[in-house]
Amino acid sequence: MVVCTGSMAQLRRRMWYRDGWCTTTPLLHGTRVLFSKTQEYALQSLILLATTPAVFQLNRDLAERLNLPGPYLAKVLKRLTQLGYLDSAKGRGGGYRIHPRALGASVGEIVAAADGAPRDGCILGLSKCTDQVPCPLHVRWVALRAKLSLALEQESLAQLATKARSGRTRLAPAARARKVSVARAKSTRR
Repeated sequence: MVVCTGSMAQLRRRMWYRDGWCTTTPLLHGTRVLFSKTQEYALQSLILLATTPAVFQLNRDLAERLNLPGPYLAKVLKRLTQLGYLDSAKGRGGGYRIHPRALGASVGEIVAAADGAPRDGCILGLSKCTDQVPCPLHVRWVALRAKLSLALEQESLAQLATKARSGRTRLAPAARARKVSVARAKSTRR
């Protein structure tokens, strides 16, 4: 949904520094850009919190379970709280929990709220790519973008939480989750 714009050199720099604006995975010349880091972190944390809606969870616990940077996640959670997707409480037993209204929110709505409206620029990063002056992938990208947008609007946070609770899906990559559990096992041995 979100497409980084600019030259390939600028895109490579963004990928190299991983500044939180672009996500990089193979799709086109080694780059896939669907969501910004902020949007990814918002979705991951909301799904995790929605799996146990009545329980307050600390930022550091969420960051550890999802293998995300705590300070950056704290900013994302604060924004989600301000937007009404989360409830927060200070002190003992505090933290963050999902607000009931958020369970009915669509993925598209959450993505837009987390980091502004999804970008819909050129898949190749060209500054001018229109129906009149298209890039080589323009026709396919417009159709794919429309299907993706529709799919994101049809999937609710509650549906994603149900899938996560079932155990058929996961939020943290297996390799990262394994590192966290190995580190936890080492710390308990001491």
